[in-house]
Amino acid sequence: MNILHVWDQAGVSCILAKYQRRLGHSVHILKRNGYDPFHIFTFYKEPLYDLDGKKFINFVIDESKKYDIIHVHSLYKIVPQIRKKYKDKTIILHYHGSELRNGLSDISLHKLIKEADNKANYVFLATPDLIKYDSEKRMYIENPIDLEHFKPIIMKKQTENKFLTFKTNQTDINSLTTYLQKNNIKNDVTIHDRTVMPISYDHMPGFLSGYSVYVDIRIVNAQLLESLSKTALEALACNLQVLTYDLKYLNQFPSEHNAENVVKKIMGITESL
Repeated sequence: MNILHVWDQAGVSCILAKYQRRLGHSVHILKRNGYDPFHIFTFYKEPLYDLDGKKFINFVIDESKKYDIIHVHSLYKIVPQIRKKYKDKTIILHYHGSELRNGLSDISLHKLIKEADNKANYVFLATPDLIKYDSEKRMYIENPIDLEHFKPIIMKKQTENKFLTFKTNQTDINSLTTYLQKNNIKNDVTIHDRTVMPISYDHMPGFLSGYSVYVDIRIVNAQLLESLSKTALEALACNLQVLTYDLKYLNQFPSEHNAENVVKKIMGITESL
């Protein structure tokens, strides 16, 4: 099959493309230059395009004619435009979190989301907590982790009882600190601000391996997210423990997030259309 990924979130397009190509598919990714702060596209040797927003949309719509499957990540507003021009294309709309959580609280955006859902053949949800925004088309697809990249690394320094979490644009650190204190989590937690000091994808396994526990407690818009983040899954793959939203410790990487398994699941769905 000829597969086009439109945009990317947290490297998902790059990982899917890598393992889809191994199954013999022809895969291409379209994303604008300037939107790869962790150099994931550099790591996977994928091109980025120097186009402004309007030119990029026109480029995507024009390129879509070459592909059997158009897999759109997060950019739901473009789906009706692709469908209008290509009536018989297989379109997958893939929500990765914030665009759906934030969009459904806004009436005008809610209408656009509903329209995009209606125009897609399938709608994928990247985390289980998004199921509450369910419709008959929506289905949970596990975030893929590239286990050839994220794997245990033996560090020279002792990592016992070293806790880590990341600050992102979505994270409410004050609420996190209050939550930890309230639940008697007394360990000092290193809070690394990825918005100020981004860590390249290439160096991420080594950085994570300097710690023993990743704290995956995310409070966004005053809501505790009840799902594992992609970073938490990467940490598990690197042999860290993960402290989850319900204050439990996970020790084992869930095999359903192995990128090979995720790609087989997706291709099984699309080949049945």
